[in-house]
Amino acid sequence: MFGYSHDELINQPSRQLYCDDASFDAIGEAAYAQLSKGEHFRQQLQMRRKGGDKIWVDISGFMVSPESGESMWMMTDITALKAHQSQIEHLAFHDALTGLPNRRLLADRMAQGVVLCERLKCQMLVCFLDLDGFKAVNDLHGHDAGDLLLKEIARRLQSCVRASDTVARLGGDEFVLLLTPLDMLDEGRAVTQRVIEAVAMPVVLGPSQVAQVTASIGLASFPEDGREPASLLQQADAAMYQRKRQVAQPGGRQRRAGPLSLRPPPRALWAPGWWCPANRANRANHGTPCAMQTPGPAHTSPNRPAAAPIAINHTGLSLLRSDNNTVSKTRPIAAGTCRCGAASTQPVAISRPMVIGVRPAVNARMPRERAWRWP
Repeated sequence: MFGYSHDELINQPSRQLYCDDASFDAIGEAAYAQLSKGEHFRQQLQMRRKGGDKIWVDISGFMVSPESGESMWMMTDITALKAHQSQIEHLAFHDALTGLPNRRLLADRMAQGVVLCERLKCQMLVCFLDLDGFKAVNDLHGHDAGDLLLKEIARRLQSCVRASDTVARLGGDEFVLLLTPLDMLDEGRAVTQRVIEAVAMPVVLGPSQVAQVTASIGLASFPEDGREPASLLQQADAAMYQRKRQVAQPGGRQRRAGPLSLRPPPRALWAPGWWCPANRANRANHGTPCAMQTPGPAHTSPNRPAAAPIAINHTGLSLLRSDNNTVSKTRPIAAGTCRCGAASTQPVAISRPMVIGVRPAVNARMPRERAWRWP
C-alpha cells in the first residue's frame, strides 16, 4: 500500500509515513489519549507513499498491552473512495454542464457574503442574467450547439469577475453573478458592463456555424435592496424581467440579438441573385441596396390574386411586396437578373405561404437576415 517491501519498514520510525510533522504530532496526541483509556481510535487522514505520493488512509488502532504500551494498528487505502466522494459532492453543488456553482451553492455563498459585508461594512451586488436569443440558437443549430454556447458563455462570465466573486448557473440560460465585497456599487456596474460586452461577442459553434446572443441583467444590492439572500435574488430576477420588457418596446435602447449563421439559407428559400458577386461589395458598404427584380409569376392559384414580384437586395434582407405580404404556395417564381448586371442562377420555388420581416442588425459590420417565419 505504501510501496515498501516487507522488510524495509522494520525498526523504522512511523514518522516517514506521515506527510509532515504537524499531522504526525496531531495523530499521536489524539490517538494515545484514547488508547490509554482503553478505547479504540479511528480516523481518516492523508499519508505518504515511498515515492512521495499522497494517499488517503483509514487508520484504526487499539491498545494491546497497557503495561508495555504496545498497540496494534490497521490501515486501509481509501484513495479511490475519497475521489468518488469528492466527485459526488462536486455534482451536488455544481452545474453538470458548465461546472459553475448551482443554486444550492449560490445560496450558501450569498449567506456568507451577507455575513462578510455586515462585518466589513461594505456592499454586495446580485446580478441576475438571462441570455436573449438562446432559444433561436437551439432551434437553428441544435441542442449540442446550445450546450457549447452555454459553456463558452460560462467561461466568459468567469473571466469578467474577480476571484472573490461567484458565477452560478441556475438552469437553462439563467446565470447569477455575486459580486462581493464592494466598497462602491459603481465597481459592480463596471463589471456588468464588461459582462454585457463579452456575452455579445459571436460564438463559434463549428467550422461553418457562428451564433450571437445578448444579455439582460437585473441588479439588487445589499443592504440597500434588502438583507435576506432569497429576497435579493428575487428582486434581481424581477429587475431583469423589467429590463427585458423595456428592451422589447420600440423605444428600448437595445434589441435582442438573434443567432448568426455562416451557412446559406435552406435551398427551398434561395432566391435569384442571392449570391450575386455584388453582394460582398455592398455588404462592405454597410447595406447599400442592390436589388434584383424577378419577373412575374408563371401562373397563379385560381383562388388567390397574383402577387407582385419579389425584390432581393444584396445586404441579405428580403422584402416581399404584395397586397397581403404573402406568396401563394402554388406559384413558383422564375429566375431574374440583378439590377447590378449580375445574372441570377438560383431560382426560388415557394412551397407554402411565408411572411418575411426584417430585423435590424445589432452590429452594422455584421448584417444578418431575420429568421424566415412560416405561418
